[in-house]
Amino acid sequence: MMIDFNTIDVPSKGEYKEKGSRFVAYAYPVDTELAVKEVLKNLWDTNTGACHVCYAYRIGVGVNETYRANDDGEPSGSAGKPIYGQLLSFDVTNVLVAVVRFYGGTKLGVGGLMSAYKIAAKESLSKASIKKKKITKVISISFGYDLTSNINRIINQYELIVNDQIFDAECKWELQIAINQYKEVEEVLKQIQGVTINR
Repeated sequence: MMIDFNTIDVPSKGEYKEKGSRFVAYAYPVDTELAVKEVLKNLWDTNTGACHVCYAYRIGVGVNETYRANDDGEPSGSAGKPIYGQLLSFDVTNVLVAVVRFYGGTKLGVGGLMSAYKIAAKESLSKASIKKKKITKVISISFGYDLTSNINRIINQYELIVNDQIFDAECKWELQIAINQYKEVEEVLKQIQGVTINR
C-alpha cells in the first residue's frame, strides 16, 4: 500500500530560450482540476504576447490518479507529453507544469519543440522544493462538547490534520488520517461513548 507521495508546496519557475523563442515554465501545487483552470487563466491574463500556454498535470495517486497533457495548438505530442514526462521523471503528483511560449520568429519543428518544452519543464521542477506528503483519508465525527479533550488527545497521538471544526453543544469535526492508520483511528473513535462517525 502506498502511504505517501512527492509533491511541491510553493510555485517555482524555469526558463529556456531557443532561436528567439522563450519558454517560461511554471510549476504549481494543485489539488483539483478547478485549481488548474484558475492557474491557466491567470497565466493567459498576465502573459500578454504569449502564443501558447501548454501544460500537463497529475492529481492523486494510484487508481485515483488523474492526469492531462495539452499542446494548446502546438503540433500534436510536441508540448504536453514532454511536460508530462517530466512530472513522471520527478515522480511528483498534485502538480501542474505550464509552459508559456513567446514566439521568436523561427519555427523549431516537432523535435525542437519537444526538446524545448521538456527542458523548460525540467528547469521549473529542478528549482522546486519537492516534499513527501502522507496519503490521507477524511473522517467526519460528531460528539458532545465535553469530549473535546478526548478528541484532541487522539489528534495529537496520531498527528491528525483538522480540516474543519464546528464547536457547539454537538461538535462536528472533519479529520485527515494517514491511510495506513485509518482503521486503527476509526476503531479508537468508535470506542469513545458519545462519538458518532458520520458516513
